Amino acid sequence: MKKIIGICLLLIMNTAIAQKYKITDRVKLIDANASTTGGDNYFLVENFHSAGSCPTIDNHVKIAIKDDRGGNRQIALLLTAKLTEQVIGSSVYDTYKNTNGDCIAWNVKIIK
Repeated sequence: MKKIIGICLLLIMNTAIAQKYKITDRVKLIDANASTTGGDNYFLVENFHSAGSCPTIDNHVKIAIKDDRGGNRQIALLLTAKLTEQVIGSSVYDTYKNTNGDCIAWNVKIIK
């Protein structure tokens, strides 16, 4: 019984610590770098200025994009949204970060 209570408390504490931030607006900037340069891929969204412990650039939350197939799909959607001035939806958790400490995009979708 003590183990069950302990596990429940741990799950509650863990979800209380991780905060999800939802974004719905236009793409401000996309920065995609070749993985060989050591640079990271990220984007900024209009009017998204803070998300817990996520770092900012020019007063906008820096949202990292993974350097993998899923990240490539996210970049394609972001580029499409930027070129057509469409609103995107995305979310980040302030505890889901890359090795640089940047919050990683959980998902990306074109809203309208």
